[in-house]
Amino acid sequence: MPWRVEHDAELGIVRAIYFGRVTANEFKAGTLETIALMDAHGINLLLIDDTEVELAVSTNDIFEMPQFYENVRAMRSTRWALVHPSDPAAIKHFRFYENVCRNRGWLVKLFSDRQAALDWLLTEPG
Repeated sequence: MPWRVEHDAELGIVRAIYFGRVTANEFKAGTLETIALMDAHGINLLLIDDTEVELAVSTNDIFEMPQFYENVRAMRSTRWALVHPSDPAAIKHFRFYENVCRNRGWLVKLFSDRQAALDWLLTEPG
């Protein structure tokens, strides 16, 4: 399992941390666990830390993720702050992911820095 999900009660957020080589099916499984934890605590603020990820996904996998979110009834009101790895090739895929999600109405924002992501998540209006 190349992820872990944590509830941060002090900040009122859920953190999803992915690491190592991660496939589309593993991202989906982690997403299901994340959604369950968010629902259990009534939280709609999500910090996704992908700084240690090696992507094993196709462009089509990325393109289909917003539909997966709809299919599993993720909350549209959720704000997703996603911290990407530093690898330039990976950043290109993460930018595509952000664009695809935003074009389909999901509030996803990409960051290179955890603190900037957290600051946006906790202070910026949706």
